[in-house]
Amino acid sequence: MNPRTRLILISLVAAVVAIWLAAEMASGNYFWPALAAVTAIAGVLVHLLKIEGDVILLGLVMFGYIVGNRGFAQFMPIPGIPLLPAEAALMVALGWRLVRCAFARRLPVERDRLHWLILAWLVVGGVRFGFDLPRHGLLAVRDFAVVYYALLFFIARHMAQDAVARRYLIGCVLAGCITLAVTYPLNAAFPQLFSSWLRFGTTVLILYKSDLALSFIAAGSILIFQWADPRRRVWAWPLASAMFFYAMVGDVRAVLVGGASTLLLLAAARRWAFPLVQGTLAVVALLGLIGAAVFAHH
Repeated sequence: MNPRTRLILISLVAAVVAIWLAAEMASGNYFWPALAAVTAIAGVLVHLLKIEGDVILLGLVMFGYIVGNRGFAQFMPIPGIPLLPAEAALMVALGWRLVRCAFARRLPVERDRLHWLILAWLVVGGVRFGFDLPRHGLLAVRDFAVVYYALLFFIARHMAQDAVARRYLIGCVLAGCITLAVTYPLNAAFPQLFSSWLRFGTTVLILYKSDLALSFIAAGSILIFQWADPRRRVWAWPLASAMFFYAMVGDVRAVLVGGASTLLLLAAARRWAFPLVQGTLAVVALLGLIGAAVFAHH
């Protein structure tokens, strides 16, 4: 086909699709416009990053869960169908990974203790679900997500065997944690802005639960600190320290215990950098508080 003719045909089809999507949005139906937007973004990222579509989808979903928290977790892409983002990503990624493994004649499971423990968790959880379903009905189905979400470990582990995909997934997690460190305090300062403007139908896309949000910020700070190579430490280490300090001074005891335990485990593993930096900052902050108290007393 003549390149000029092909361009004209593509432009005409794109124009018709754009008009139809605009009409759908005007009528209050956001499913197809949202699906088209996600597909377009994924297509652009697949072309630019040279990685597979299911990897793109999983990375975007992880970013959404970290930044959106409980709000994004309640988002249903298809109105009326209880298909949450994690389930959608799990269906797409699991299906595609099984197809790839079938062609490669290899299971997406490594023979190490961690894989076997998670497989055991799936088996035990599946057996327990069989007993709970007759007694609790839909509540058992909802809670069973804690079990079958473990499948995402095998999927992500299989994806991460490719270096480009691994960098992309790590980047999505780190970007989500850094963005959360900005949006969480903004949400606390301007809650009406987030609940009124960042909505998809009746769903508020960003809705925080303090223990989840601060846990992500604390975990993200450790990941950023450990991930940064010498060229990035100039900005990454101060950022990670500020995020960790912000999470620790919150009013969530679980985050405080988890952060302190992580510092002890890193020290026990002789990875001294992060515990040393955070310990120094804690001492400086404590001395500053003591000095402020003494000055105020006099």
